[in-house]
Amino acid sequence: MRRHRDVPPASGGRPTRDRSSSELTMESMARASRILLVGILVATALVACGESEPEAIAIVGNGTGYSGLPAALDAGVYEMTFNNGADDPDGPLLIEKGGRTPEEFLADFKPVLEGGPFPDYLTTAVGFPTTPPGGASTVTMTLPAGDYIFLSFFSSDRAPVWAEVAVAGESPEVDDLPDSDATVTALDYGFDVSGIEAGAQTVEFSNNGPTQFHHLVAVRFPNGTAPADAEDMLTTLFTLEEGQAPPEGVVEPEDVFDTGVFSPGTGGAFTATFEAGGTYAFLCFIGDRQGGPPHAIGHGMMKAFTVEA
Repeated sequence: MRRHRDVPPASGGRPTRDRSSSELTMESMARASRILLVGILVATALVACGESEPEAIAIVGNGTGYSGLPAALDAGVYEMTFNNGADDPDGPLLIEKGGRTPEEFLADFKPVLEGGPFPDYLTTAVGFPTTPPGGASTVTMTLPAGDYIFLSFFSSDRAPVWAEVAVAGESPEVDDLPDSDATVTALDYGFDVSGIEAGAQTVEFSNNGPTQFHHLVAVRFPNGTAPADAEDMLTTLFTLEEGQAPPEGVVEPEDVFDTGVFSPGTGGAFTATFEAGGTYAFLCFIGDRQGGPPHAIGHGMMKAFTVEA
């Protein structure tokens, strides 16, 4: 084993002198300083990474109000969990209300529910998927600065439930969301889908607009259905009158999951499970800002695909 190298004699035949203890001490101190500096930089990076973790907020709705929802928040990325304590399905939205009172906003927003135009001041929204009674949904979402109403609509005759939330600060970007296994990007009017595989996955859904609000509704066709056939069957189903049976050979798909509504420049991440060999279709049923039919019907906004086995 090589231990050390002998010091060769200098000219004149005398060996070079050993370094003094003071020189060795100075070098050791310099080396220690460099190590300390690296340690400080690494520790600072670790702290910064920790600070970038989304803050968790747990909200409970009971059909008449909410608990756990802050009245004021900093703009940023949040891991939000909605627990539905009502006896109706609920998928709350955080919608910008443009300085209006909740009562004024609800009056302006009512036509939207009937296919009418959006209020001009309504430019930002993020939301939760439809959550069954007693269920919970978790979405890691971007929350831009704005003057919001946290709003629930119900399929029954129950009145809407709302709370006001003020969000201030620098608005986040979709890129600020944690890394996901797969991505689905909504465009006006289509979906870009990447990375979906069999099993449970974290899926990032974002709206790249540039103008329209979008969400995602996932349905599943029987194994062996070609994606093109799935889209043709959906188009046929959209032409049927209410209660009309589909033609022979046209299969009604199974509902799988949905997302909340997201305005352009926003997004959220959630967990979903896909089965190998399954044929799925993503659709958007939000209407245009100026009013009109749902995007899947009026603009053919759908994307069918088969998950590889």
